[in-house]
Amino acid sequence: MAGNTQKFVFATCLLLAVSLSKVGSQLPTWAVNPLQPDPYHPATLKVGQTNFAEVLRDLSAALQETQRSRGDSSLAGTQCANDFKAMSQDKDAQNISKAERALDAFGKPGPYILEGNLRLTGSFDECLDITGELTKFCILPLVPGVVLGDGSFESFNNLTLLADICVPRSCNTSDFEKYVAEVNAYLAKYSFGVHYTSDPTICEDTKRIPFSGGAIAMIVVCAIFALLSLIGTAVDLGVKTIRDLSKKPELAKIFKRTTPACNSDGEDSPLLGGVPKKEDDIFASFEKPLEFVTAFSIIKNVNTIFSTKMPPTAITSLNGIRVLSIGWVILAHTFLWSLTTQALKDPLYAIEHITHRFSFQAMSNGFFAVDSFFFLSGALVAFLTLREMERKNGRFPVITYYLHRYLRLTMVYAFLLFFWWTLTVHLGNGPTWNKVAGVDSNLQNNCEKYWWTNFLYINNLYPWGLKDECMGWTWYLSNDMQFYILAPLIIIPLYFSFPVGLLISGVLIIVTIVANGAIAGVKEFQANMIQFESGGEDNDIYIKPYTRAGPYIVGLVLGYVLFKKVRINIHWLADWLIYRVVLIVAGGCLFSSLYGLYSSWGRGGLSLTENVSYFMFSRFVWAFGLALLVFTCHNGYGRVINAFLSMGFWVPLSRLTYTAYLIHPIILTAVFSTLREPFTYSDYIMTVYGIAMVVLSFGAAGVVAVFVEFPLSNLEMAIFKAAGLKLRESTRNVESQKKDVRLEARNSKPTSPINEGSKA
Repeated sequence: MAGNTQKFVFATCLLLAVSLSKVGSQLPTWAVNPLQPDPYHPATLKVGQTNFAEVLRDLSAALQETQRSRGDSSLAGTQCANDFKAMSQDKDAQNISKAERALDAFGKPGPYILEGNLRLTGSFDECLDITGELTKFCILPLVPGVVLGDGSFESFNNLTLLADICVPRSCNTSDFEKYVAEVNAYLAKYSFGVHYTSDPTICEDTKRIPFSGGAIAMIVVCAIFALLSLIGTAVDLGVKTIRDLSKKPELAKIFKRTTPACNSDGEDSPLLGGVPKKEDDIFASFEKPLEFVTAFSIIKNVNTIFSTKMPPTAITSLNGIRVLSIGWVILAHTFLWSLTTQALKDPLYAIEHITHRFSFQAMSNGFFAVDSFFFLSGALVAFLTLREMERKNGRFPVITYYLHRYLRLTMVYAFLLFFWWTLTVHLGNGPTWNKVAGVDSNLQNNCEKYWWTNFLYINNLYPWGLKDECMGWTWYLSNDMQFYILAPLIIIPLYFSFPVGLLISGVLIIVTIVANGAIAGVKEFQANMIQFESGGEDNDIYIKPYTRAGPYIVGLVLGYVLFKKVRINIHWLADWLIYRVVLIVAGGCLFSSLYGLYSSWGRGGLSLTENVSYFMFSRFVWAFGLALLVFTCHNGYGRVINAFLSMGFWVPLSRLTYTAYLIHPIILTAVFSTLREPFTYSDYIMTVYGIAMVVLSFGAAGVVAVFVEFPLSNLEMAIFKAAGLKLRESTRNVESQKKDVRLEARNSKPTSPINEGSKA
């Protein structure tokens, strides 16, 4: 009886979904296989007419036949059936059997089916709360369709239905196939059927996942960082306390030591009339060892993060752009994650009624935030490297340029990659958790195969597909590192001959423009990757260096312009007018790139020529607009814009953007993949989620920065200092730069191609 009851409920849920699937929806890739953690992009959705009378008629007839059926079951005698029978006989004080509770946890058709709710949502916690650890919660991927006259099966537009079921732990893929076969037997007379795609079947139970060797090693590493931070903080506090006490006159002699004065050659210099003595800090001889120990000081690193001091020559407007860009990335990813993890009950509504809004274009075109980072990186690399070359009389700092960059990016990157690979599986649970982050997930498989490509910074080229990468979002870092490695081919010519450097930059920009156009034209890619189903744009254009280098090169040229202190200096009125025109042009460039695809929503897409043109020029135009904006702000004509972007508020946050970029997808995965059931879209709900993700990402980034990133960076600087290598300036060591900046300021003069030799 229990077995028939289970089949009855299961068939009821399936049949209703199968019947309603006759609406003939054409669903996007992310709905066809919504449990894939890959960033599938929504396509155009069209909902046809529904013959509800036919649906109800078929449903009623099938339910009656299912209820009348009492024949021999193909499941009889299996361990799965025996366990379910035992559960049906095990009742609680309320006379409710465990089998009945399991059936109650089964997924049932809910609202918003016509809006894309393809999930028969069950109760995850009710299933796993059944005492005795007897059950597991599974999601069956089912493809509903029609049985043709020749017996062949044709799906409804590749529609995939997800059915939540609560079954004994002993049930396996073979049992699921038998269930579906029986249901198909009942549905055959109505020409309906479902195809069970056994891979992937996602199951979750209460059994603890054992910690792998890598997970244990990662926990030990985290514990070591925590211990070193406590030791470093204690030593830092002790040294500061003793130094404060040494300032008191009555204790000064205790904490000071007297040493012979030395001449410029380091030799003792006894002079007539006695030997002059030099008093120094008692810790002076321990300065270098203390630097290594206090590198882990929590107090020191927190103070470094929250300091708003910047080098006097810093391009302060970049701080605001950097923070706003990472916030933009996180907000856009929040919306994308809600779609790709099946977190929305009504994804069709979100696609059809939200994404075409004019106000939403900034979100759907969040891809430009990445171009902003490429531009910022190029500008800072050129600006700081050219200053370093000037200090060294034109010598390029090869060792510190490459070694420092690799260590700076890779140390915290490696920590978070191994955390993602080994510990994410233990961060939560939920209906889809095992598929997204479980031991057999793409996360685990991809990192096991390709983790080494991340540390070589080639994971944007191998593996070729974005969905095969370990930490797929880090394709950006590989591009950035590749651009950085090749940047001296432009920076060095710019330093010695601006025309030559500009010519090289122009040729390379043209190459990237042509590459975008050629690939998009030959493969007929759609520029609006949200509106149309992805045809490979993400693999062939979006993550490849030869199509994304344009903004970085624009940044390199701007870095040179700012390094040379180029200004427009004709007459105050002419200057004011010219800079206003520059700001207007900058705004036009940014607006046209960001909202250039808006018209495609109303007319079903762009022509091939329009698509190719947008691919070719949009990213360059965006970067050019940013360059004009930064140039204007840096020269003091941005006023309100410059004041906003240069606020001290942005400085601490800007120091966390790199780690926030690395860690925010881990936060998104932990939140959306542990949801017990989907939620209904609303602007307010999505805004709350977006803001929460930004706050959580920066909060987590702050913790990682204090305990891992900044201590390792401090150690690196201490080692370089001990080796006699001076790192180029940064926002991390402002005080050491002030003297150099003052000396440079005495002799430096602004140059301007408009008015050579004019004053700043």
